[in-house]
Amino acid sequence: MRRRWIAAAALVATGCSSGPVQCGACAGPGYVLSGVPDVLRHAVVTVCTGDHPCRTIRDREPLRTQGQQFLELPSGTRWDDYDGVPVRVSVRASQGRWEGTGTFDYTPSDGSPCDCGSLVAEVPLTAR
Repeated sequence: MRRRWIAAAALVATGCSSGPVQCGACAGPGYVLSGVPDVLRHAVVTVCTGDHPCRTIRDREPLRTQGQQFLELPSGTRWDDYDGVPVRVSVRASQGRWEGTGTFDYTPSDGSPCDCGSLVAEVPLTAR
């Protein structure tokens, strides 16, 4: 009986650490907007990062502005190269126009299995 108890305790103690670790997908680089409505209709968003050409995005669906907006960086780009780079955003929608500037903040992974690191710019927008 005692052996079964010890085997069960050992199984419980190692059960959480056995097998492969399954993590969710990592978020890509992006920006977080503030100062605009939560949903924008007929939005046209222009994003400029550092010296790179600006990109304009026209959404056919309403743009939900809560949370991170993802941004595709040029192929082969290292996130740490963008740390401190300015991000300028202008938004034009049926509700109004806004502009703002933020700065990319790079946080490297801490090395744990499910930590991805991040590259995010907080961009407060003001009406124009």
